[in-house]
Amino acid sequence: MATTSTEIQAYILDLIRKGQLRPNDQAPSRPELEHRFGCARATVDRAYEELKREGILRSEFGRGTFVNEPAPRARPTGRPMVVIPERSAGWQRDLWTFSIYRELARALTARGLEPQGTLEEPSAPTGPEWRTLLRACMVYWVRPSSSAVPLMQALEQERVPQLLLNRDYGPFPCVVTDAAEGQRVAVRHLAALGHKRIGFVYPPLGTPNWIDAQRVIGFLDAVQELGLPPNASPRLEISRRPGDTTDAALTEWLARPDAPTAIISPCGLAEHVARAAERNGHRVPQDLSILAIDEVLDPLGRSHRHFTCLRQRLDEIGRRAAELTPHDLQTEAGPVKIRLLPELLLGNTTARPSRKRTRKGK
Repeated sequence: MATTSTEIQAYILDLIRKGQLRPNDQAPSRPELEHRFGCARATVDRAYEELKREGILRSEFGRGTFVNEPAPRARPTGRPMVVIPERSAGWQRDLWTFSIYRELARALTARGLEPQGTLEEPSAPTGPEWRTLLRACMVYWVRPSSSAVPLMQALEQERVPQLLLNRDYGPFPCVVTDAAEGQRVAVRHLAALGHKRIGFVYPPLGTPNWIDAQRVIGFLDAVQELGLPPNASPRLEISRRPGDTTDAALTEWLARPDAPTAIISPCGLAEHVARAAERNGHRVPQDLSILAIDEVLDPLGRSHRHFTCLRQRLDEIGRRAAELTPHDLQTEAGPVKIRLLPELLLGNTTARPSRKRTRKGK
């Protein structure tokens, strides 16, 4: 894939941030950048022109291109900025993102701090979106991807207050769902009903999703805490999107003699788990209990099931985030971390295990 001018800009900015290029140092030459990136002269020229427009570089006739003295930081606009992940292009239809944003915007507006629109994650610390973030009184990252961490680090160096919502990446303040503890609550609930073979359906662990990783940790912790027998808690790694492969994997898994008597499933797969169970002759919840992670939405009324579920307190995340001021983000112990436990909502898909299923798995 051809190098873009944005990549060259990011490279030069990284040299400046690391102190390898200081004010009044000569910037890398055009031939040097052409050789390093294997790109055309026009691509390098575009990168230089953008950095000069932003006041980061300057050209001196007959001498070359140099790093400018840092300009004083622009005064904050007094308005907060909300950053929505680029991958959530249809975020208004995404319950998890929109619910947080809606309550955050409503609570900020009530405080007289109407957020200045929404931005996708900037691809690099450059360009108009980046300059807008630098002027913000506070930046709210709503469910950001891990690829945004370098941008957060760059904002931190510029002393811009920022808060992560429903993601926790190391040293940054955040308001999040306590996904690990929520998973422990789910396992304890099923164990209290008498289940010993508790299964967990989850997306591939390579999926770059912080909250899924936390759920796996919580599940394994709870299994160990409760002292469930070895191999009594099978875990099935399948695609997040239901399809023929997913349905076949579920059907095969539930047909095993040691199949779980209760399953914790993502909300988008809960109905597929139930149908796979029925194909194997299992009734829900008499023969198989299903506990969904997040509410299972069924606006068309196609299912007769009302799933027992763990509901994230998304509205509360937005409200709690809006209550924090820049002065609240750091404590003597480090960045503030507010963790909200999901709610356990009982439905008609969990029950005590049947004697038939319990004996079969012995």
